[in-house]
Amino acid sequence: MGTNANDRGATARQAKRRRFIWIAAAIGVTCLISGGTIAIASSASAGDQNRVHTIHIVTTLTSNAINSAGFGGPGDVVAQVFTFEVSPGVTGHIAASSTKDSNSEQLSHVAFVFPDGQIDAQAAITLPPSHFVAAVIGGTEAYNGVGGEVVNNVISTSPLTIDRTLYLIYPNGD
Repeated sequence: MGTNANDRGATARQAKRRRFIWIAAAIGVTCLISGGTIAIASSASAGDQNRVHTIHIVTTLTSNAINSAGFGGPGDVVAQVFTFEVSPGVTGHIAASSTKDSNSEQLSHVAFVFPDGQIDAQAAITLPPSHFVAAVIGGTEAYNGVGGEVVNNVISTSPLTIDRTLYLIYPNGD
């Protein structure tokens, strides 16, 4: 069997099509690699802009109230106020609200109130607490948009005294 001009033309078109597909694939892979590199470089430089600010305070429980749900612990809401010194003669306080999920765990929301703004944090805390980490979920005024974490270590139970270090990350490297 012989080949005619139509068969040779079809074969040439198929070869061109295959070359085009290979070139397009190579360009696509190059773009993906370049895009990934650009994305990595971009996220690395964005991470460099976020500086961590540290605040260390020691808080002492000054008020405690329990609203019992009537189940012997689970469902109880505990409201607490802690005070701390910001600098000589300047104080702040923490308004805390915790809901006992069980007799061994509670969900807590706290507001650290400073003279220049407020920082909010939340944590699930194993009872009795000794060490726990809370997520910073926002702030106001000087702490607007802040994120980070609060590392808490109970240093005394009578009165309840907690050593707290706040690691704050501000948006856009503020």
